[in-house]
Amino acid sequence: MKIRVFHSLVALSILLVISNLAMLAYFSIENARLKKAIEAERSLYEEAVQLHVEELSRYEVLYGELQEALKENEELKEFFVNMSSKVVVPQDYVIILEREEP
Repeated sequence: MKIRVFHSLVALSILLVISNLAMLAYFSIENARLKKAIEAERSLYEEAVQLHVEELSRYEVLYGELQEALKENEELKEFFVNMSSKVVVPQDYVIILEREEP
């Protein structure tokens, strides 16, 4: 009877070792797959951050150009306001257009 119990314990121990090795292999493969997935996500994130930085710098340039155009527009508006008070058009000013010949 002792031999039968001993063989049962040996068989049980062997099954436990095999199941532990199987679990080790499974979780090692799963760990490698998850590491690859994390690396792919990290790569996509870094690419998105780089794209964001490039777009932000492009928008900053465009915003600077817009501010410059608004400033020039304001200066032009001021110029025309000043010019409108200085331009004198005589009352009898007549525009002569060329006539089209029939």
